[in-house]
Amino acid sequence: MTPGWAAPAGLTACVCALICVAALYFDRFTLPLPPIGVFRGLDVVVLSVMVVLAPLGYLALPKAVVGTAFGAMILTAVHLALAPVVGSRPATVITAALGAASLVTWAGSLVGATAVSDVELALAVVGVANLWAQGGLRSRHVAAFAAVLAGYDLAATGLSDLTGRLAREVQGLPFAPMFSVSGVSIGLGDLLMLTLFPLTATRAFGRSSGLAAGVSGAAVTAALALLTWAGLLTSAVPLMTVLGPVIAVHGGFHRRRPERTVLQWRTGAVGDAGHSDHLDALEAVLAVPVPPSAPADAWLAVLNGRVVGVGLSPGLARRAARENGHSGVPSVRQA
Repeated sequence: MTPGWAAPAGLTACVCALICVAALYFDRFTLPLPPIGVFRGLDVVVLSVMVVLAPLGYLALPKAVVGTAFGAMILTAVHLALAPVVGSRPATVITAALGAASLVTWAGSLVGATAVSDVELALAVVGVANLWAQGGLRSRHVAAFAAVLAGYDLAATGLSDLTGRLAREVQGLPFAPMFSVSGVSIGLGDLLMLTLFPLTATRAFGRSSGLAAGVSGAAVTAALALLTWAGLLTSAVPLMTVLGPVIAVHGGFHRRRPERTVLQWRTGAVGDAGHSDHLDALEAVLAVPVPPSAPADAWLAVLNGRVVGVGLSPGLARRAARENGHSGVPSVRQA
């Protein structure tokens, strides 16, 4: 394998690995969502406007401000992803250590700066993609968002130098929103959509749909990497211009099927449950008695009508459930 082929192949392998890690996280961990409701169509409009305007703002700001903004966003997402796995306090320590490593390797121009940045970006993508998928972002919302990104990516990357200018602006900065392998990079937005697409498909339509979405995204990445290596595409490839229609076709295939809600996914429902079914599921969780040994302020992980884990936070309760041998996704309530 020549060096020219190794770089895009390595990037494709990393993308496939990240899709798998995000899917495993989706199966095993439930993020404690803020009480802000679920995603709606208006949220997609707001996200689309932010995606279009954000690069223009970044280009107008000093590099120090841009790096600080990206650092705050990425490290917040890293903590979000780690907290359900290791607990809030250890997640804070690990996040701070990663942030410090980024700054030290960047300031000293040390080997490993890119690797640290890639780890942070991967964790951030896993956290945000799971937050959106578990927060109720529907498959049709993802398709609409992908359509906007497809047109934007074509204009910003294929027909102008906007993406290239932004990449040059953030190059060398700590917390840069670029995942790089041997000089070949993929942007944060592309990586997020590649990861989000299978998660929302899994939640909405089941594992087979999610698997098809994941394979489709990996195939698009591999095909573009192959064409780039063969010299048939330039170094700046509008990935979303290809992935967007793939997501739209996937959504069209499922257009007649009702999407599972977050509650249906968490309780393992497979049909289009009605409002009363949702209430019955919630009442069943609340009716489970609190173990006598549980502290008054504890959180309970409930699965199949019984408490399978107890912890001082939702993440710790789910972690206790896993340590007790329960691989399903439990509901969590306070004692």
